[in-house]
Amino acid sequence: MLDGAIKRPKMQPVKVNVHRAIIGVVKSIIVSLSKTGKFYASILVDDGVATPSPIHTIGKVVGIDLGLSHYAIGSNGEKTANPRFVKRAEKNLRRKQRQLSRKAKGSANRALTRGTPVLKRAMVTLINWKQCLYRYANRTAQLAE
Repeated sequence: MLDGAIKRPKMQPVKVNVHRAIIGVVKSIIVSLSKTGKFYASILVDDGVATPSPIHTIGKVVGIDLGLSHYAIGSNGEKTANPRFVKRAEKNLRRKQRQLSRKAKGSANRALTRGTPVLKRAMVTLINWKQCLYRYANRTAQLAE
C-alpha cells in the first residue's frame, strides 16, 4: 500500500480513492470486480487491538417460521406481514435483462443498453431491497425477544 495507490505483486501501482485512513499493518488486499464494472479493494489490517468480548449473552431462544402469506411467524404467535417490494424489484430487473438479451451481441445498441444507468440501477435496487429484507428479519427477531 503506497500513498494514494495499491501495489500488488507483478503489477504497477494502481491509483485508488482511499476514503478511510488505514491504521495498522496491512495483512492482505483483495481486489474484486462488481457487476457494474467497478473495481473494489478490500484491505485486511491488523491494528493490534485485542478482539472485544461479546456485549451480551443470549437470554432466550425464539423460533421464527418464514412463509409466503406472512413474512415471519414467531413462536409466540406474532405474525409479520410479507413485504412484496423484493418481488417487484426482481420483476423490473428481469424485464430489463430480457430487453438486453433481445439486442444483437456486439451491436452498439446492446452496448448502450448494457451501460445504461437504468439496468445498473435495477441491479443495485434489488441488492438494496434484499439488504432491507435482511434488516427487517433482524428487527423482527429482536422484537420477538
